[in-house]
Parts: sequence; C-alpha cells; structure tokens
Amino acid sequence: MRSPKMVVAVAVVILTAAACGGSSAGSSGAGASTPVPSVASTTAMAPTTAPSDATTATTSASQPAGSIALCGLLSAADLKTATGADYGNGKLDDYGMCTWRVGDAAVNNGDGQVVVAVQDVPLDMFKRTFPGGVDLTVGGHAGYWNPDQGLQSVWVDIGGRTLVISFDPVGPDGQVIAQKVADIAVGNL
Repeated sequence: MRSPKMVVAVAVVILTAAACGGSSAGSSGAGASTPVPSVASTTAMAPTTAPSDATTATTSASQPAGSIALCGLLSAADLKTATGADYGNGKLDDYGMCTWRVGDAAVNNGDGQVVVAVQDVPLDMFKRTFPGGVDLTVGGHAGYWNPDQGLQSVWVDIGGRTLVISFDPVGPDGQVIAQKVADIAVGNL
C-alpha cells in the first residue's frame, strides 16, 4: 500500500535519479542537466497546509494564481461511475496532492485509492523514466499509462506540465478505468 507522502517521495527520488545520470543516452555532454521538480515545486499547485476541513473540493480562492484546484477535478460520484467503488471526497494534503479513498478511509487500506497531482515536468520525462507504457489521448491531450512502473499512473500533458493520476490497486481493467478517470479529470480542468 502506498501513502500520498510515499508517492511524492518515490516520484521525486525516481525523477532525481533519472535526471542526475541514470542513463547516459541522450546526454549533451558534461555539465548538462535536466531540471527536476522538488517537493516545493509540486506543492506550488496548492496551499502548503491543508485546511482542517479539506474533505471537499477546494475553491479557486484557496489556490495560488495559475494553479489547479486538484480536488475539484474528480468527485466521489465520478469515481463511482468510473470504478464502481464507493469513494469518499477528495482530501488535499500538505504536499499539494488530492487523494480519494474507498469508503473515505483515513489511510490507504488496499481497498482503493486515487491520487492526483501536477508535476512541473513535461510528459516526455515520465515516458523516458517509465518506458514500456501505452500512449493515450485523454480529452484531446497526449497521455501515457504504465501500470507496471511509475506508481501505477496515467500521465497527461497539460501544457508543459503533467497531470498525474495514480491508482492503488490496479486491477485487470486498470487501463480502461484510468482512461475514464483521466477523461473526467481533464474535462474539469
């Protein structure tokens, strides 16, 4: 089971390793580096502390200018339609991610969890870091699905940044569900 904090920590470590020489292919020479998002750049999408009543969609007034109200991208009803499971409301955390859990559980208990975040990294970085996935079109945007690597996620290009939707667990129909959930989220951008 993965907690949202663990998802961010793993994603940052993976992206840092990939950018800091995980592969010499495509390197433009000594000193070349690729900017890697830090936890701070991820949290720029939402307040640094979650409101004590962050059980419903956040309003645009609580978000910095140019950001996305992540908890407003999906509803419990949307997730019920896409997955058939009864999710609680999305909850914004201290890391700028919104998490929905089956039964509105306080922690990931393995029954079902969806985490949404925005990374200030282009989609191609995720595709290079987690090869072997499937290209998708999500609401007219380029997308990528890889259930075997990269935190069981679908990534969607949203103008140079990437909308990340991670699922736990992923069942045999995971790509179909991921596509439905991503289409709903992108439609609410």
